[in-house]
Amino acid sequence: MPIYSVCDEVTSCFYVRDIIDVAMHDLKREYTPLEREALDFFEGVFSRDEVKLEFVMQPGQAVFVNNYEVLHGRRTFIDHPEPQRKRLLFRLQLETGERPLKPEIFIYENRAIQHGIDAQRGKVAATPEFPVSEAS
Repeated sequence: MPIYSVCDEVTSCFYVRDIIDVAMHDLKREYTPLEREALDFFEGVFSRDEVKLEFVMQPGQAVFVNNYEVLHGRRTFIDHPEPQRKRLLFRLQLETGERPLKPEIFIYENRAIQHGIDAQRGKVAATPEFPVSEAS
Protein backbone atom coordinates (compact mmCIF):
# COMPACT_ATOMS: atom_id res chain seq x y z
CA MET A 1 0.00 0.00 0.00
CA PRO A 2 1.31 3.47 -0.73
CA ILE A 3 2.27 5.89 2.03
CA TYR A 4 0.95 8.76 -0.08
CA SER A 5 -1.76 8.60 -2.70
CA VAL A 6 -3.78 11.12 -4.68
CA CYS A 7 -7.42 10.61 -5.63
CA ASP A 8 -9.54 13.33 -7.22
CA GLU A 9 -6.74 15.84 -6.49
CA VAL A 10 -6.85 15.04 -2.74
CA THR A 11 -3.59 13.80 -1.21
CA SER A 12 -3.87 11.19 1.54
CA CYS A 13 -1.19 9.74 3.77
CA PHE A 14 -1.25 6.54 5.84
CA TYR A 15 1.87 5.20 7.54
CA VAL A 16 2.39 2.35 9.98
CA ARG A 17 5.95 1.02 9.87
CA ASP A 18 4.92 -2.28 11.45
CA ILE A 19 2.52 -2.94 8.57
CA ILE A 20 5.27 -2.28 6.04
CA ASP A 21 7.65 -4.55 7.98
CA VAL A 22 5.09 -7.37 7.98
CA ALA A 23 4.51 -6.92 4.24
CA MET A 24 8.25 -7.10 3.57
CA HIS A 25 8.45 -10.27 5.66
CA ASP A 26 5.46 -11.83 3.86
CA LEU A 27 6.99 -10.93 0.50
CA LYS A 28 10.29 -12.46 1.66
CA ARG A 29 12.02 -9.19 0.83
CA GLU A 30 14.66 -7.18 2.62
CA TYR A 31 14.69 -3.40 2.51
CA THR A 32 17.25 -1.93 0.19
CA PRO A 33 19.54 0.57 1.93
CA LEU A 34 17.72 3.39 0.09
CA GLU A 35 14.27 2.14 1.16
CA ARG A 36 15.34 1.86 4.81
CA GLU A 37 16.95 5.32 4.67
CA ALA A 38 13.79 6.82 3.13
CA LEU A 39 11.51 5.34 5.81
CA ASP A 40 13.91 6.34 8.61
CA PHE A 41 14.08 9.88 7.20
CA PHE A 42 10.27 10.07 6.98
CA GLU A 43 9.96 8.98 10.62
CA GLY A 44 12.65 11.47 11.61
CA VAL A 45 10.72 14.34 10.05
CA PHE A 46 7.38 13.58 11.69
CA SER A 47 9.12 13.01 15.04
CA ARG A 48 10.57 16.53 15.15
CA ASP A 49 9.34 18.65 18.04
CA GLU A 50 8.40 21.50 15.70
CA VAL A 51 5.98 19.37 13.66
CA LYS A 52 4.41 17.12 16.28
CA LEU A 53 1.79 17.71 18.93
CA GLU A 54 1.85 15.73 22.15
CA PHE A 55 -0.82 15.69 24.84
CA VAL A 56 -2.12 13.51 27.64
CA MET A 57 -5.76 12.60 27.37
CA GLN A 58 -7.79 13.04 30.52
CA PRO A 59 -10.76 10.90 31.58
CA GLY A 60 -13.82 11.77 29.52
CA GLN A 61 -11.88 13.36 26.64
CA ALA A 62 -12.43 12.37 23.03
CA VAL A 63 -10.15 12.94 20.07
CA PHE A 64 -11.26 12.68 16.45
CA VAL A 65 -8.62 12.38 13.73
CA ASN A 66 -8.72 11.38 10.11
CA ASN A 67 -6.27 8.51 9.58
CA TYR A 68 -5.53 9.82 6.09
CA GLU A 69 -4.86 13.44 7.11
CA VAL A 70 -3.01 13.11 10.42
CA LEU A 71 -0.26 10.71 11.39
CA HIS A 72 -0.97 9.73 14.98
CA GLY A 73 0.07 7.26 17.59
CA ARG A 74 0.53 6.85 21.29
CA ARG A 75 3.42 6.32 23.61
CA THR A 76 3.80 3.19 25.66
CA PHE A 77 2.55 3.41 29.22
CA ILE A 78 2.59 1.44 32.44
CA ASP A 79 -0.91 0.65 33.60
CA HIS A 80 -2.13 0.52 37.18
CA PRO A 81 -2.33 -3.00 38.65
CA GLU A 82 -5.71 -2.37 40.33
CA PRO A 83 -8.67 -3.17 38.05
CA GLN A 84 -10.58 -0.04 39.08
CA ARG A 85 -7.63 2.18 38.03
CA LYS A 86 -6.69 0.45 34.77
CA ARG A 87 -6.60 2.50 31.58
CA LEU A 88 -9.70 2.08 29.44
CA LEU A 89 -9.71 3.44 25.92
CA PHE A 90 -12.57 2.96 23.51
CA ARG A 91 -11.71 3.23 19.84
CA LEU A 92 -14.37 3.98 17.26
CA GLN A 93 -13.73 3.98 13.56
CA LEU A 94 -16.07 6.22 11.60
CA GLU A 95 -16.18 6.38 7.85
CA THR A 96 -17.91 9.34 6.28
CA GLY A 97 -17.17 8.51 2.66
CA GLU A 98 -16.47 12.19 2.02
CA ARG A 99 -12.72 11.79 1.38
CA PRO A 100 -11.87 10.27 -1.99
CA LEU A 101 -9.47 7.36 -1.43
CA LYS A 102 -7.81 4.88 -3.74
CA PRO A 103 -8.61 1.29 -2.71
CA GLU A 104 -4.86 0.55 -2.57
CA ILE A 105 -4.60 2.60 0.64
CA PHE A 106 -6.93 0.31 2.61
CA ILE A 107 -5.30 -2.22 4.93
CA TYR A 108 -8.51 -4.22 5.04
CA GLU A 109 -10.94 -3.82 2.17
CA ASN A 110 -14.49 -4.99 2.74
CA ARG A 111 -17.14 -6.01 0.22
CA ALA A 112 -18.27 -2.40 -0.16
CA ILE A 113 -14.67 -1.48 -1.15
CA GLN A 114 -14.37 0.56 2.00
CA HIS A 115 -11.90 0.49 4.86
CA GLY A 116 -12.65 -2.15 7.46
CA ILE A 117 -13.58 -5.75 7.99
CA ASP A 118 -17.03 -7.08 7.19
CA ALA A 119 -19.04 -8.66 10.00
CA GLN A 120 -18.17 -12.32 10.42
CA ARG A 121 -20.99 -14.72 11.21
CA GLY A 122 -20.53 -16.42 14.56
CA LYS A 123 -17.98 -13.91 15.87
CA VAL A 124 -18.81 -11.61 18.76
CA ALA A 125 -17.33 -8.13 19.12
CA ALA A 126 -14.68 -7.77 21.82
CA THR A 127 -15.76 -6.32 25.14
CA PRO A 128 -13.56 -4.41 27.55
CA GLU A 129 -11.93 -6.41 30.32
CA PHE A 130 -13.12 -3.81 32.82
CA PRO A 131 -16.59 -2.60 31.78
CA VAL A 132 -17.50 1.01 32.57
CA SER A 133 -20.48 1.43 34.83
CA GLU A 134 -23.08 4.04 33.97
CA ALA A 135 -21.99 6.00 37.06
CA SER A 136 -18.44 6.41 35.65
